[in-house]
Amino acid sequence: MGGEPQPGSPAGGPEDLAEGVGILLWDHHLEASYTGDFEVERFKRQMLLSVRAAADRGRSRLLVDVQSLRGYTPTTTDRYEFGAFGAKISQEAGLSRVAILGTREQLKDTFASTVARNRGLFIQSFTDRGNALAWLLGELENG
Repeated sequence: MGGEPQPGSPAGGPEDLAEGVGILLWDHHLEASYTGDFEVERFKRQMLLSVRAAADRGRSRLLVDVQSLRGYTPTTTDRYEFGAFGAKISQEAGLSRVAILGTREQLKDTFASTVARNRGLFIQSFTDRGNALAWLLGELENG
């Protein structure tokens, strides 16, 4: 899933879903990695697959790793749509937190996260895996 390993063992083995989405189930969250070439509609399908995978496996916290996604160059309009769509599907699925892990280049504009937060989703973007996990798994007893 990229980056340095995290403490503990996965609760389930790696699984490849459609559309270049790989998932790994952990005790308190689901990790989804997006691979392949970036394309707006494909990215939305990747979002939907990862959110559904978390909900279907009883996880309310989702780490989305987009570091291996090639050519991630969404427009401002695309970012707005990703934020609005991501907030909607995540809230409908009952997710409590979503952490996005990407490269500095991918996350130079965090408008999508801002749009999602403005719609009530507890989301944050990170370039450091350790920081993403610390935030995602923080306050487990409180939600």
